[in-house]
Order: sequence, then structure tokens, then C-alpha cells
Amino acid sequence: MQSNRRSIVTIVAIGIGAAIFIILGRFVSIPTGIPNTTIETSYAFLALMSIVYLRALLDWLQVTLLFLPLCRLYTARLQAP
Repeated sequence: MQSNRRSIVTIVAIGIGAAIFIILGRFVSIPTGIPNTTIETSYAFLALMSIVYLRALLDWLQVTLLFLPLCRLYTARLQAP
């Protein structure tokens, strides 16, 4: 299999997220007391998902950036005469 193809899980997750965003944007909005003004819940959902995935990305970067110098140091010691 090619490594640049998206997995089925990724495609299904994107589809579910898009469906939730559309349903929230179309049917779930909170009316306010100001005329022609509503609070859109779809944007709150989008912000929540971005926070979740940003946190996962930062955790991955923290582990990668923490262990990368240690791996280089270890391989340098192995190669030293």
C-alpha cells in the first residue's frame, strides 16, 4: 500500500465531523434577545475540535522533540571510537 493515501478511519472521521458541523450550523442555534442575532453552536464545536487536535499535536511534538536529541546523543556515543 502507498503511504500517502488516507486511511479509511481518517476519511470516516472527516465525514462525521463535517456532518456534525452541518447539522449544528443548520438546526442548532441559540437565539438571543437582539433581533436577527443567534449564537452559532457549530463554531463552538469547530473550536473544540481544533483544541483537541492541537493538544494531540503538541503532545506528539513534545515527545518527538524531547527524545530526538537523546537518540542523536546515544547514536553519537555508539559511533565514537
